[in-house]
Amino acid sequence: MTAWPGTGYSPRVIIISKVLLNPYVRLLRDGVRTAGVQCQLDRDFGLPWLRAHRGRVDVVHIHWLEMLYLYPRFRQRLRRTLSLVAAFLLARIWGIRLVYTVHNLNPHEQPHPAWAGLVNRFIFYFADAIHVHDEAMAARIARRYGRRRGVHVIPHGNYIGAYPDACTREEARERLGIDPAAMAYLFLGQLRKYKGMEELLDAYEAIRDETSVLLIAGRARDESYGREVEAAAARRQGVRLYLGFVPDDEVQYYMCAADVCVFPYRHVTTSGAAILALSFGVPVIAPRVGCFVDLIGGERGVTYDAARPGALAEALSMVRDVDLSKARRAALAYARTLDWAVIGSQHASLYRSLVS
Repeated sequence: MTAWPGTGYSPRVIIISKVLLNPYVRLLRDGVRTAGVQCQLDRDFGLPWLRAHRGRVDVVHIHWLEMLYLYPRFRQRLRRTLSLVAAFLLARIWGIRLVYTVHNLNPHEQPHPAWAGLVNRFIFYFADAIHVHDEAMAARIARRYGRRRGVHVIPHGNYIGAYPDACTREEARERLGIDPAAMAYLFLGQLRKYKGMEELLDAYEAIRDETSVLLIAGRARDESYGREVEAAAARRQGVRLYLGFVPDDEVQYYMCAADVCVFPYRHVTTSGAAILALSFGVPVIAPRVGCFVDLIGGERGVTYDAARPGALAEALSMVRDVDLSKARRAALAYARTLDWAVIGSQHASLYRSLVS
């Protein structure tokens, strides 16, 4: 290992993630490098990978662990799980430090919850450090898994500059065919059952008028569910459904056209979608749970009690009385505090503390 002046060792870090369309891990890598730590990305981790990288890595930082082992076929799932467990144990013997970022405490729409729960218990026991994005998640991990030592709260960074952002509101609305005076609600992201699309459609129908539009843009992870959402949207007035993957250069059109983003998730660990909205200066409507409490605060949008019937519809209506210009400024100002140079430095300090 090489020395970094005044801070001790500069570890060699490899970030493991199969999720690469989301720029999160790339932005994290760049922030860590800015802090003077060697860092690269890789897509795989297991026993063969660990043997191949022995002597070339000091810290392995794993993201979206479930994507490394939760395969549909039993034999493949078993083989990958055993390879991971063996790699965790061997890494400890070899002195390689393991960091795990909790993006999803429970894998979404998972047909094997007991299996995932066992692997979670293993990683929460053996990882040298657990990284979470907020104190609420740290508390949940302590309650459920008893893990309190080595839990590090470092926020999710922003997406400012990560996507093209060169169009005006007028240009975006013209491109999407939206009336310049319309109140535009937006849901942008993967369409998945836990994200509450049905609740959003029902709530919008309850408050819709001729001066509003609901935009839903994103790819359905499950094609049959996509067809369900498509059919439900077709039965309602004022809903524009853009079903399919939204390329990076088109994200700006939806964000710039929107007055507010709506994320009626049934449960949440971390919401990169909400941070993306804030990074474009778009206020957010979301349930008053988990990370949304801190992200939205009192001036960056509207939160509601998801357990109360009609609360989402009330929030959709209530946001019309909000000073949206002020909310947009507050959203962008908050996003700017989530600077990757600062966050990368915090991660770099964590890596150094593990190997020094």
